[in-house]
Amino acid sequence: MSIKVMKFGGTSVGNTDRIMNIVKLIKNRISNGDNKILMVVSAMSGVTNKLVSGFKEIQKDINNAEYDNIVSTGEQFSSALVSTILNKNKILSRSLLGWQVPIVTDQNHARARILDIETEYVNSLFKKYKVLVLAGFQGISINKKITTLGRGGSDTSAIAMSVALNTKLCEIFTD
Repeated sequence: MSIKVMKFGGTSVGNTDRIMNIVKLIKNRISNGDNKILMVVSAMSGVTNKLVSGFKEIQKDINNAEYDNIVSTGEQFSSALVSTILNKNKILSRSLLGWQVPIVTDQNHARARILDIETEYVNSLFKKYKVLVLAGFQGISINKKITTLGRGGSDTSAIAMSVALNTKLCEIFTD
């Protein structure tokens, strides 16, 4: 099974028109022989900044689990929305969160480092789905708390997944 990893940033998933551009690209890739695609998505443009601002109005210290729980929701929304639109366009897809993979990290909230990525579950999902849409920027700590990888963490997620899945290429798309 050949897997391609493609990462799309916040501007690329910034609204439904832009997501439709991604859908067209994915359809084209599939029709040109790409077997399976793991998409890694960021939060929609501006969403993470709003989530961080809202958190900092209440708590200045971002080195805690609640900060990561809040700011990771932007990618969760993007991945589910992109997957829903792919499915509506007859591309069998499923969204995934970092803890479901799992992408295992250390315990440093807001700047976690990836320790391990288990690929069995992802590979099993590819038996049913053409496209998996992974929420970038997040993982789960060794003590089972959601963690975030710091700004630019979705790029890190994509590259790390590409290595873990032993792909030949990781494409990072920006607008």
